[in-house]
Amino acid sequence: TVRTKKQARHIYENAVEGIVMAIESSLADGFLPEGALDDLVMIVNAFVHPSAANRRRIAINNYKATRSAIRKAIEGRPTVEELLDEKEAARHPLRYAP
Repeated sequence: TVRTKKQARHIYENAVEGIVMAIESSLADGFLPEGALDDLVMIVNAFVHPSAANRRRIAINNYKATRSAIRKAIEGRPTVEELLDEKEAARHPLRYAP
């Protein structure tokens, strides 16, 4: 939940900057085929910790996450079988109660 103007800037400016950089670099590298763009939909769930302060780091983190997600999606990873095998071990990286 976005609660402050600062958080809104982090999500709608800094995180989006990283997401756009990831899409552009995936296109430039040829990994994301330009001809397929009309047939693709990208949904990004950007996460910015509420106490985040470094705008550049927010952009870089979202760049890395989006670039990795694009690569995995194009490669068809993870498979449904992998997801089912690993579902019990899944945990939120910031909220973990054993």
